[in-house]
Amino acid sequence: MRHALTLLVCVGCTGAPLDRNADGGYPNHNNPTGTLEGTLVYQGPAPPVDVRGRPTGRVVLLLFRADEPPPPRGLATTAVSLQALPASQLFASATPLPDGTVRASAPFIFPGIERPDEYQLRAFYSAREETQADGTNNRYPTGFQPLFTIRNQPVRGDVGGGAVLDPTARDARFLRIPLGTPTRTAEGSLRYRFPEGGSVTRGVTVFLGTPFPTDRPVFHYVTGVSQRFTEARPEAPPTSAAARAPYARATGFLSPEARVLELSSTVTVDPTAQGQEVPSFLLRAGLDTDAERDRARVAGVEVQPRAALRFLETAFDYDGDGAFAWNPLSPDPRANADAHPTLVLPNPMGGVLRTPWLFPLVVLARLHDPTAEDVRTLSAPSPAPESLLRIAAELNRPERGGLDRSNPQAPRPVYPVVLFGAVVPGGDPRTGFLTHNPPWPDPRARELEENLRVLVPPVAFELHGPNPLTDWVALIPPLAPALLAVVQGSLPPHYRCDSTGLPSGRYALNVVSQTGQAWTVPNELSPLALGTAPFSVPSQGLVVRITAGMPAAGARCPTPPER
Repeated sequence: MRHALTLLVCVGCTGAPLDRNADGGYPNHNNPTGTLEGTLVYQGPAPPVDVRGRPTGRVVLLLFRADEPPPPRGLATTAVSLQALPASQLFASATPLPDGTVRASAPFIFPGIERPDEYQLRAFYSAREETQADGTNNRYPTGFQPLFTIRNQPVRGDVGGGAVLDPTARDARFLRIPLGTPTRTAEGSLRYRFPEGGSVTRGVTVFLGTPFPTDRPVFHYVTGVSQRFTEARPEAPPTSAAARAPYARATGFLSPEARVLELSSTVTVDPTAQGQEVPSFLLRAGLDTDAERDRARVAGVEVQPRAALRFLETAFDYDGDGAFAWNPLSPDPRANADAHPTLVLPNPMGGVLRTPWLFPLVVLARLHDPTAEDVRTLSAPSPAPESLLRIAAELNRPERGGLDRSNPQAPRPVYPVVLFGAVVPGGDPRTGFLTHNPPWPDPRARELEENLRVLVPPVAFELHGPNPLTDWVALIPPLAPALLAVVQGSLPPHYRCDSTGLPSGRYALNVVSQTGQAWTVPNELSPLALGTAPFSVPSQGLVVRITAGMPAAGARCPTPPER
């Protein structure tokens, strides 16, 4: 995250003319930036106060591109930028209300936005302070911390909101906020640019008033209950410099204390099994042991005892109409508006079955491989410890799109890759998952589960751009003949299949609740082969690894009639 400067100081200025070129940049001075200005409006629980009576915590403003929102509506793993305001500024003139809540407002400025575009502005009030005492004269970090995934999202009791169309609506719709001067392209789409002096969008109102009723969906993998996955451990650290880069690519520097779920890139599904042979694994709410909870607390993560935690399972109203439209046997898209976007499996009676898309949402995101610069550092005889830690941190973050400059003569685009998991109602794939109605007839019904059974349909998605409807390519492995026969006419409009199957590599596991709160493994609590931190939590070192495989006998790629 970048913290913007609001004051520009000219050092060593001369009379030389400035080279101003809006298309090619502004090489002789700072590029123009954008600013959002507006008002924070809060109505919710009274803030806690410190011993001096001052409100504790802060308001966090998170900026996202409008076409790349965070889950569950998008896949953004981090905000474009953020700003924070002290709670004392927001609540300086708070007014108590008869129902025990308070109303408050304050102006805000969000400066230093580097790219002209349309944005969403989300926010939450984090009541917790940076440190807290535990009753033993020790103090631990807590509250929001933007640099660590384990602490960069709201927790139970925080109050959320943003710049929304209607703050009273059950399903808030975030505004698209334009920033910059718009021009229309030949294709009819809008493109924004900053004038030389920058751009300011004023009059943005951010509403805060929805307390988060749950904590983030902290989870760990339950060993011995996976299906079609092979459980393994990361290899021991190498002793030679030449082996260090391949080791980093294979393990992300996770230590042998971590766990690996391996899946063949050419995994096939038996259509006669009604989906029961789709790869799956079991997750459990909370951390694995009380000792892990204690270590997480040192890092600022408060996790309730495992017995008190449950996943809140419910249907996902994908089209946002307030109703759950899912008919597993209907070919009508309107009857399946809320069906899972990728889990389309063969119907024993012919054709295909649409399956429900349920919360929590599960996304597997491919992680970074070492860059060319990383490989040079890793191959050095004695790389600096801080360089190794930096590389390890990058290797355990989702890959970003852009150009791969490993080969300067032929740079190629790199696209993020994800797989979508499917939550199984009741947690048991043997219960006729594909043919019985889920226990939630509408999006408001819900069920608490300690365990989460997740199916992983063998279809990956390569994300080529911000439009979730068109800017992707489905990547599928060769299909068994029986499966090929029933899905031949039901494949996504954009797909690619070759003998290598699913993209190989390491994948992080993300679980997203209906509040948009998420938990990801591996994370900063993961034990590293570079050295175990005092707050190392072994169960948070899980990584999914897709390994190169050989297609099953008779398996082949589908070919559309027009090809």
